[in-house]
Order: sequence, then C-alpha cells, then structure tokens
Amino acid sequence: MRAKGKAAADALRRAVKELEEDHLVPRLWQAAERQAVSSANSDDAATAKQAKQAKVDPLENWDTVVQELGLESWVERHAASGGVAVFTKLLSYPLTLAKYAHAHCDLEKSNNDNIRVSIVGARAESSLPALYWTHLVALAPDSARAQQWNLQFIGPDVSLSGPPVHDALRDREVSILNQVSFATAQRPLETCELPSPDLYAFFNSGIGHPKESKRWAQALADLKGSGRRALFTSFHADDLARDLKALEALGANINFVERENPLRSLSRESSPDPSERVFANAAVVVATL
Repeated sequence: MRAKGKAAADALRRAVKELEEDHLVPRLWQAAERQAVSSANSDDAATAKQAKQAKVDPLENWDTVVQELGLESWVERHAASGGVAVFTKLLSYPLTLAKYAHAHCDLEKSNNDNIRVSIVGARAESSLPALYWTHLVALAPDSARAQQWNLQFIGPDVSLSGPPVHDALRDREVSILNQVSFATAQRPLETCELPSPDLYAFFNSGIGHPKESKRWAQALADLKGSGRRALFTSFHADDLARDLKALEALGANINFVERENPLRSLSRESSPDPSERVFANAAVVVATL
C-alpha cells in the first residue's frame, strides 16, 4: 500500500513538472511575444476589433483554459493520475481573481492600470509559484493585458519568502513576469492595520464560520464603510451562506454572487466531516465594504 502511494505521488510530481516545463513556461514566453506584437500593431483598430470578436473568453471555464493553453494532450495523459485536479487547484486562485475582478470590481477606476490587491488571510496562495500568478496577465482580457498587478499577501500564515520563481524564468527576461509583483506581511488578523488597495481578496476565508468569525471581527470592522470592493470565495454552499450572512451583518453591499464558480478547484480538500464536499474557490461573492 505504501509503495502504491509513493508511485501515485511520483506520477503526480512528474505530471506537474511536465505541465510547468513543457507547457506553461513556453506558453508564457509566447504570450509575451504576442503581447509585444499586439502593442506594435495597436494602431490597426479594425484588425484588433476583428480579433476580439473571434476570440473565445479563455476564462469561461476549465475547458476554455485548457484550450487557450494548448493542454489537451497533457490533460488526456494525466487525468487518471490526479494531475488535472492539481492543475485546477494551482490556477484557481489567479484565474478566479482575474475573471471576477475584471468583470465585477470596477478595476477601470484603478490608478493608471496599476492594480493593487491585498489578499487578506492568505495561506497556501502566498507560496503559489509566480508562474501561476502570471496568468493574471497571460489570460486576461485583451484590454487588460498591459495592467500591472501588485499583490500583497497579509495574514498570520503568510509565507514570508513569497511566491517562488521557476528556474527557467530566471534565465530569460519575460515581460509578463514583470507585470505581477509580490509583497508579504505576516501579521495577526486581530491587530493588523490593512492598507487601502484597489481590491481586497479573501480566499476561502470562513468569515462567517463559527470557529473563524472571531478572528475576522476586527479586520472586517476596520474595513466597514471604506467603500472598497472585496472578492470573497467559499468552500461550498453552506460556507457561502455563512459568508453572505456575515457580510450582510457588516452592512456590506453585495454586488455579485456566483454560486458555482466555473474556475473552482477540482481537487477535493480535507474536511472534519467526510460527507462534506470541500473545494477551494467553489463560490464567489463581490461586495462593497
């Protein structure tokens, strides 16, 4: 049984290594080159309009993401190993942020295409490799490809070293990589002073959970009445209902609710209740605090 488990883990590691080295890194270089060509030809309005009309939204769901990244053959090879579920878990954080921030968070009002996002209560996402976060730009709508994302991870469980950079990306200048910057602040939520970014993000925060709500009380109270947009994700329907109740009690204005996020992780998370189906970023709420 132990040997079988090791073989499965090894297969998963190989799948992720192939994903990164044979697909995501080369595609990132290609995206940077396309971006440079697009910028050079920006005066051709008719061509740009035609391309926009023909283009399928790459953030519509996981099928369109796979198609946009050219991962069809990789998915076929690694579906049985669990590689596809891990792939969705790794990209769910940046792609959920990209999808809903552009559509529902008034980012056009941000300062000179410089988007500041505070990810509050960050945990594993603070150590998610930069390769995945760059897809905020690589798969962004055409009108947002030039934007700079400044991500600040805040919370007691934040990795101070921040998102690691893939070795292959250190060896070559990649313009898209430079469009996503990172900062970390390891602080207790009960006493930390939060900045004033363009957008707050709370991934799977549990702000309405009975065991978590107390530690969130001060941070949310500090944000009350700030008028800032915030994106919240939840693990499942009950988690979403608790989060909505907490936001309503705070007096927040609920701008948008997605009860089934098409870019949720497909990797099931552990839960004290084995009957509970828990998936990261299963649902999304956008609110004005």
